[in-house]
Amino acid sequence: MDKKYKIVFALLTLTTLAGLINLSANAKAQHTTYDLAINKNDEYVWKITELNLNKFKYTFGSEPNFKIGDQIRIIIRDITEVEGISWSVTIEFWDYGTDWNKGGNIEVLEIYKLPAQYQDYIFIPVPVEDYLSAAIPNLPTEYYALGATIGKRAKSDLGISYIVEKTFSRKGTILSEAYYDENKNVIIKLESTTMFIPLGYSFIGFLIISVIATIIAILLRSKIRIIDKKVNAKLKFVNLI
Repeated sequence: MDKKYKIVFALLTLTTLAGLINLSANAKAQHTTYDLAINKNDEYVWKITELNLNKFKYTFGSEPNFKIGDQIRIIIRDITEVEGISWSVTIEFWDYGTDWNKGGNIEVLEIYKLPAQYQDYIFIPVPVEDYLSAAIPNLPTEYYALGATIGKRAKSDLGISYIVEKTFSRKGTILSEAYYDENKNVIIKLESTTMFIPLGYSFIGFLIISVIATIIAILLRSKIRIIDKKVNAKLKFVNLI
């Protein structure tokens, strides 16, 4: 084959492959399956880590009903799946300053499977980044997403502009929620205090058992070496005699 035709053939092949890859990527994006990674009896706690009282009063026109260090708590009591549509998540909720030794408020969240039906809840389906990026085209222009963070530009009842951002964990739970002024100065920030373990709490038990077993094995090995040294020393002494 002439060299010129070889180059043309190679270019056509590369173009065809690029087109197939693009079609495959588009098909994958259109058929992404979203799941809920949270489970019944999961417990989550968030704490106020930053609070600018002056900015809060200026923006919202009142004093907050919380202070730095205050916490809210949620326990997932039930999850019911509506096939192809949503998950109905029943939570028990303790607001700031409430007694955790008493029962919390029961609420039901409807979490939709399709990104086009995104709601500003504390849980979203996974994979998080794919879900958020797919949700943005269907949301008002005030919304934007960057990786696992979704933001919204808004105005308070006083007409003061502010920004609220939520950053999600890989499990689709909120890691942090922050309110900023127009210059991106923090008004209030809420952060998760929950320890996220990718492989679940059973992994901790397995890990502890493994560590203990390793320590025992090392101690036994050291003891065997000491015994071997003593036996060898006795054998050498016998041979000398």
